[in-house]
Amino acid sequence: MLIIPAEHKIDWRRPPFATLILIVINTLVFFHLQHQDQERWEQAYRYYTSNGLPSFEAPLYADYLQSITQLGLDSRTELAHQARQAVNNNQFVALTPYMLEDREFIAYLRRDGNNFIAPENFQNWQLHRAYIQTNYLDQLSYWKMGLVPAQIELPDLISYQFLHGNMDHLVGNMVMLFLVGFAVEIILGKALYLTAYLAAGAAGGLLFSLTEANSITPLVGASASIAGLMGMYVMYYRL
Repeated sequence: MLIIPAEHKIDWRRPPFATLILIVINTLVFFHLQHQDQERWEQAYRYYTSNGLPSFEAPLYADYLQSITQLGLDSRTELAHQARQAVNNNQFVALTPYMLEDREFIAYLRRDGNNFIAPENFQNWQLHRAYIQTNYLDQLSYWKMGLVPAQIELPDLISYQFLHGNMDHLVGNMVMLFLVGFAVEIILGKALYLTAYLAAGAAGGLLFSLTEANSITPLVGASASIAGLMGMYVMYYRL
């Protein structure tokens, strides 16, 4: 459902400061952290490839995906097929971004890898993976500040609301925030409006974490916060 307020026009003599501040914060966070994320990810990618990890992990990744998709534990059947083809053709470039950040795969290897990897190779792999994780991947904003359902922390219920995955995600949310936010700000007043915005986002994040409790994929974005504002608008005008 798309809600576009028509009951109010913006009075620029009394601009919707709280809404504008939220838009500015979201935009600054995106451009500042996104630049750093891209640089760190590229560094992680270079380290990962220069140390031969793609060719080492690819056969293990193909086996892992085949196993969990056949057991119905994962829906990535197309990726499992692509992984098997990549291994058969010795072409690992397309798989590298997936393997690099697939934390469930990494956790699986750390837990069970010593059962089927030679001890020397396993130890060497652990050292490289620990370096990548500590110096690059753990520093990415969506891992530091995003909401990971399986590892939920209270501050993340607020911080995840100010992160966005890409430019389309940011622009779409900020347009809707402007359209709906200014009307709800008039209704509630600035202080209550900001409280309601953050509370709606936290509630949405908590609900998502309860329904996806085992997921280790970070959730980011202001969608829950904006949906909450839409609900408040609809309730106020009995729409």
